[in-house]
Amino acid sequence: MIMKSLFMRMMLKSVWMGSTLRFHFQNM
Repeated sequence: MIMKSLFMRMMLKSVWMGSTLRFHFQNM
């Protein structure tokens, strides 16, 4: 159960980072 929550958190973080990076690149 704990591993699943950790994995979900990592996925969310990676998705958030990707979206922010895309936003920054679009503004350039």
